[in-house]
Amino acid sequence: MISHQRIRSRLLSAAAVLLLLGLLFPTAAFNEAFTRLFGGVMGLWFFWQLFLLMRQLVAWFAERLGI
Repeated sequence: MISHQRIRSRLLSAAAVLLLLGLLFPTAAFNEAFTRLFGGVMGLWFFWQLFLLMRQLVAWFAERLGI
């Protein structure tokens, strides 16, 4: 059986990914900039750090809202 903490963790991860996608792809014009910025290994590291930051922000908001 999946624990409540694991479900909450996955929901927070999904919310962070959706938030990141919304920030990175507001219009199709950013697609070229995205591929240039995230083309290399440092881009992957940067994207991972952004994901972790967004996940922390989502967790903080969820905690403040009592979810």
